[in-house]
Amino acid sequence: MLRLPKQYFSALPLMVRCIAACWLITKLLCHKLWLADRLFPLVPVHDILYKVPNNIHLFLFVVMLISLAALMIFPQKKWICTVMIIAEIVSCMLDQNRWQPLEYQFTFMLVVYVALTDQARIILCWQIIFIGIYFFSGINKLNHGFILQVWHTRILKQMFGIGLLNVWLFRLGWLLPLFEISGAVALIFYRTRKIGVIMLCAMHIFIFFMIEPVRLHFKGVIGPWNILMPILLIGLFCKLSFNISGIKKRHYMSGCIILFWWVLPWLHFIGRWDSYFSSSLYSGKVQYLYVCTSNQNTRKLFSEDLVHNRNAAPCDTMLSVFNWSMRELNTSPNGETRVFKKIITQWQNKFDSTRSDRFFVHFPKFTKQKWIEIDSSISVINK
Repeated sequence: MLRLPKQYFSALPLMVRCIAACWLITKLLCHKLWLADRLFPLVPVHDILYKVPNNIHLFLFVVMLISLAALMIFPQKKWICTVMIIAEIVSCMLDQNRWQPLEYQFTFMLVVYVALTDQARIILCWQIIFIGIYFFSGINKLNHGFILQVWHTRILKQMFGIGLLNVWLFRLGWLLPLFEISGAVALIFYRTRKIGVIMLCAMHIFIFFMIEPVRLHFKGVIGPWNILMPILLIGLFCKLSFNISGIKKRHYMSGCIILFWWVLPWLHFIGRWDSYFSSSLYSGKVQYLYVCTSNQNTRKLFSEDLVHNRNAAPCDTMLSVFNWSMRELNTSPNGETRVFKKIITQWQNKFDSTRSDRFFVHFPKFTKQKWIEIDSSISVINK
C-alpha cells in the first residue's frame, strides 16, 4: 500500500466536489446533447438502440444531474458515484456524440475513485491520467494542421489580427506543442513539478481568457473545464507527491489506467483508436462533415449553419455539421468516420427529399484543401 500523510487525504473529497460541480455545469450548458428530442441525429452504438424512447434519455440525464449534485454534498458516498457512472455509460451508448474528452476523463476518474479504497492509489491513478492528457495533447498538436488552423488562423490572425507572416513567426507555432509536452514531463520529477504546474496552468488561463471570449469556434462547454484543470493540477501535484515507484507495483487499476491513457492513445496515429480518447485537444486534426444540398427548404432550416465560398470546395454553399452541432448542442460532434456515416443515414431518413445530397469530409492540410466524399463507401477527390 502506498503511504501519504493523513492531512493530504482531505484534498480528495474537495477535488471530487470540484469535478462534480464542473461536470454538472457542463451538462447543463450542453443539455440538448443528452436528450433525444432534438433535430441533430442520435448515433447509438447499435441500430437497435434507435428504438429507445425519448423518456429514457431524459431519465438518464436527470439521474446524472441529481447524482452530481448529491456528490457535491456527499463526496464520500461512493454509491452515488456508482449510480452516476452507470447512467453515464448507458447514456453514452445511446449517442456516440456524447463521447467527449471531458466525459472520458471524468468517468475514468470516478471509476478509480469508486474501485479503490487506498486513497494514495487513487491519487496516483489520477496523476497518471493527467500526465497522459497533457503529453498526448502535445503530441497530437505536432502536425501542420495545428500550425495552419490553430496557430496561424485562430491565434495569430483572428485573435491578434496578424495577417501576413514572417516565416519564423509562422514556425514559432511549433513551440506550443513542445511547451505542453515539456509541462507534462515536468510533472513527473520532483525538482520540475512546480514548474510544470505553472506552465500548464498558464496554458489553461490563456485558453480561457483569450480564446473563449473571442469565440474562435472552440466548444462552448470547454470554459468550466479550463477553470477546473488548474485547480486539480495544483491539488494533485503541488500539495501531493507523485510516487513514480508506485507504478511499478502490480495493481489492476494502475494497469488499466496505463493501458487506456498511455498505450491505446498511440493507436490513434494509425486510425485504431478514437481521437477523443487520445487527448487530441485543439490539435487541428479534426475532420469536418459538410452537406451539399440544393433543397431550398433545407437551406432555410439550416441558414445559420451554411458555409459559403470555401476554397476548393465541391459546392459553393454547404451545410457545416460542426456549426449545426455547436448551435443546437453547444458542443462539437464526434469526428470519427463511423459517426459521420450514421449522421448521413439519419439525414437521409429525416429529409427524404434530399436523396441527391452529397456529403464530404474536409481534412485541413498545410498547403491545400482535401475533400473526401462519403456515403456508403468512401472515395477520395481533389487529391
